[in-house]
Amino acid sequence: MINSTTDDTTVANPPRPPSSTPPSIAPSTSVEIPETSPTTAAVTTTTSNAVVVVACRDAWGASPASTALVEHTPGQLTLHHTAVRQTTLSEGPARARRHQRFHQSLGWPDLAYHFLVDRAGMAYQGRDARFRGDTGTEYDPTGHFLVCMEGDFDAQQPTSAQIDTTVRIFAWAAREFGIDASTLAGHGNYAVTSCPGAAVTNIIPDIAEAIADSGPVALDLVCGPEGADLVAAIESG
Repeated sequence: MINSTTDDTTVANPPRPPSSTPPSIAPSTSVEIPETSPTTAAVTTTTSNAVVVVACRDAWGASPASTALVEHTPGQLTLHHTAVRQTTLSEGPARARRHQRFHQSLGWPDLAYHFLVDRAGMAYQGRDARFRGDTGTEYDPTGHFLVCMEGDFDAQQPTSAQIDTTVRIFAWAAREFGIDASTLAGHGNYAVTSCPGAAVTNIIPDIAEAIADSGPVALDLVCGPEGADLVAAIESG
C-alpha cells in the first residue's frame, strides 16, 4: 500500500482469436460503485480455462521503468490495496498512471505492483513479475508476487468482480511460478499496516481457497490499437 491522494511482467500473452473484440465496459457513474454486502462472502472459484483480460502497459499509458529493476523469483502471493476510494469506473487507467508517477517520484523504478485490479474487475499490467516490487514499509518484497486492488477496504467492501479477477490473476501466478495458494497473505502480514484493509484481510482464507480450487487461467494482454480502444472505452464510460 502507498497511501497517496495524488495519485503493481512480461506475461504469457496467448494469441487472441481474430474475431475477438474488447469487452463492453459498464457506464461510469459519479456515485460509489456498487459493493458486495458486508455479510456476503464475495469469493468465487474460477472455472477451468478461465481468461483474464488485462490492459497492457502501453494501453494504459505506462512510462518506461526509470531505473534498473531487480530480478527475483516469485515464491509467494501478496495482496495490497491502494487505500484510496475509486468512485467511477472510468478513472481506472488514469489511476494506474497516477500510481506509477507517484511511485517513480519516490525513486522507485516503476509501479510497485505486478498487477492492479480496479473495482470493475479490470486488470492492468504493472511491473514485470520477474522483477521485485517495492514498498514504503519495512518488509522485503523479494519473492512476492504483488497484486493491488483499487479501493480503501478499511472503509468499503470490494466488489465481486474485483475479487474474481484477483483470484484469477493469483491462480495464473500460482501455476506459472509453482506457488502454493496457501502462501497468500496481505501486506499487513509482513509490515505494520492495515493493508489490504479489514474487509479484504477477513476473506484472505476464502481467496486462497478459491485460488487452490481454480482451474487453468490465461492472461489475455490487450495491446496496440485494440488496447487503445479498450482503454478509450473504459475512460469514456
